[in-house]
Amino acid sequence: MDGSTFQVKTEVNVLGLNLQKQLIFSRSKFCPHVFKFDGEKLSKIINLYSWNPKGLCYTNTGDLLVSMRSEDGAKVVRYVETSENNFTETRVIQNDQHGDPLFSKGIDMLFLAENGNEDICVADHAGEKVLVFNSTGYLRFIYKGNVTNTSENRSFRPNQIATDVNFQILISDFYKNTVHVIDQHSSLICYINHKCSGGLSIDLDHNLLVGDYSSGEIKVIKYLEN
Repeated sequence: MDGSTFQVKTEVNVLGLNLQKQLIFSRSKFCPHVFKFDGEKLSKIINLYSWNPKGLCYTNTGDLLVSMRSEDGAKVVRYVETSENNFTETRVIQNDQHGDPLFSKGIDMLFLAENGNEDICVADHAGEKVLVFNSTGYLRFIYKGNVTNTSENRSFRPNQIATDVNFQILISDFYKNTVHVIDQHSSLICYINHKCSGGLSIDLDHNLLVGDYSSGEIKVIKYLEN
């Protein structure tokens, strides 16, 4: 699939690439399946049954992380591929140590990314927070947008999320046209004032890519110092 153009004739909701650069995606907001497209064949690899996928990403070790919602709440599940198109659930992140839900209820997306230190970073849009877990599912911290009572606009609506070479976490704030940059310990480093209503990613040259949902434009932003 390197350098080629291909088309999957279906509505794609969330997507990612595995270590073999095969496309992994879900089809719509209410489809409970995760699919793989290898450039020729489309395969159903996971059935979530009553759950709907709301975000997914591959880890550096080749595990698949899927965030999902249902009437019962929300959770993040780690899967290990044991054989061709056979995935085994190995860890579930859903409740805290007291049994209370970690994530908000609703139908909003739960985009997620793995940091270079193997932390799992989840943007809970409806919950107005970003939750960061270590690789075992232990909650390290919650970031709520550096919001204070004196802020002119107290709301924080995290949407897309990405991580960079410095283990920094980049979060698009949907209603403020701002990207928050925080370090791996939750401290705010800076804001990047740019509209990001679409995708958010880091390219191979460590530049920030931001998408505009309305115009379809993708901007490349150099934000790291040499």
